[in-house]
Amino acid sequence: MFHQVITSVCPVCGAPGKAGCLCEYCGTAIPYPAGMQPSAPVVEQTEFKVVLMKSGPARLNAIKVINDRLQFGLKEAMDLVDRTPSTLLEKVSKEEANALKEALENVGAVVEIQ
Repeated sequence: MFHQVITSVCPVCGAPGKAGCLCEYCGTAIPYPAGMQPSAPVVEQTEFKVVLMKSGPARLNAIKVINDRLQFGLKEAMDLVDRTPSTLLEKVSKEEANALKEALENVGAVVEIQ
């Protein structure tokens, strides 16, 4: 892989040099020309958090889904539904987060994936 060398001019002494480096003559940082700044690499999110925002009209059904899907006891599932917004899962894959979100939305709950 080859990197393109971008040349520019020192803003202090006018000497040519590599953009993003220091001037050989005066030590000033040489800026990139307008529109030529290197872009930051795009990092795709791989871990997600599932947050229950509202249990919806069928509170009992939301409790059942949480109880079944997350293997929580009845008391823990009830506490999560009653204390919204509450985090149900953290650091899970997108597929796992979407599956739980879909199951809860099917019973009327409002869920966010963050």
